[in-house]
Amino acid sequence: PAPAAPVAGDDLASLNDRARAALDKNQPAEAVQLLEKARLIDPSQPVIRQNLAWAYFKRGQQALADYRLDQAGADYRKAVELNPDQAGYSMHLGQLLLRRYRLDEAEKVARALLDLHPDALDGWLLLGDISSLQDDLPGAQQAYEKAAASSDKELAALARSAADRIARQYAVEKDYRTDTTPFFVIRGPAQGKGALMSVRV
Repeated sequence: PAPAAPVAGDDLASLNDRARAALDKNQPAEAVQLLEKARLIDPSQPVIRQNLAWAYFKRGQQALADYRLDQAGADYRKAVELNPDQAGYSMHLGQLLLRRYRLDEAEKVARALLDLHPDALDGWLLLGDISSLQDDLPGAQQAYEKAAASSDKELAALARSAADRIARQYAVEKDYRTDTTPFFVIRGPAQGKGALMSVRV
């Protein structure tokens, strides 16, 4: 639903303060309503946009915990739209889409993230996972190798392991694509063996 229009006495500071109090009480839905009112007063106010993005993200987290996946995705998208500089919002959206096997959408989110934040190496890991499921093994390996350059040892180890796995898988598939040996050699009945089974009349 559209946010209610601000009423007399509502101003940016009071709406923002009330929204922060709601977030402190783990009530992001209330915070979203308050901050949407504030955005009607001044759509360009960066603090309001950033706090509203956070409120949508927190509401999305609650929806995800309740398995309301469509709502979670919609809230994550709003967070990304309001504050694209916060890479974590795009990561959560991309991971959710990946988990739901909406691979084309997940790829768009990951690539948009990496266009803005090419050094977000966990974004390259995400793109590698997406490309792997899309059967783009060279693309997956390239993405994993970028992620493996991370200074985060755990992330780098995950990416290196994935890159090695993809390299092995691609080598096997390449062998299959270039191997002209038939899978089965079709032979006729063995000579001198007679009938395979007898029927008593």
